[in-house]
Amino acid sequence: MIERLIDRIEVEPEQHEILVATNCDGWLGTVHIAKINSTTVEFGIIVHKDYRGKGIGNTMLEEAIVWVRNRNYSELFMHCLGRNKPIQHLCQKHGLLPRNILGDSEVNIHLNPPSWATVASEVGIKQRNVYHAFLQKSQLLYQEIYG
Repeated sequence: MIERLIDRIEVEPEQHEILVATNCDGWLGTVHIAKINSTTVEFGIIVHKDYRGKGIGNTMLEEAIVWVRNRNYSELFMHCLGRNKPIQHLCQKHGLLPRNILGDSEVNIHLNPPSWATVASEVGIKQRNVYHAFLQKSQLLYQEIYG
């Protein structure tokens, strides 16, 4: 399944966006956003096993929903494996009610159009991320200089 996804990304890279959460320790999680058509996107979320339960998936999902709303997508689709209870809980927390399909689940919801609040939220997210990146680089530089 992963190989098919990578093949799809290589063939049509413009149809895929990837949100990556990191800190000084490295990779924390990823949201893959696949553009299905001009109105629909599909999400895939993964959080590093050592960082699960710390709100990273929640933050990434919130930011990804704001991002797609601000680009005028109106439908969100997500497939959840039946054994992946944390992602099903995350979906329910955000009002993304999974529909059971042969033991697995899928979420398909309508997204509201962008608003001044979603645009302001995205600007705030970008500013916060730039600030955090600056702090992380400063910390790494400090550690390199002073041990």
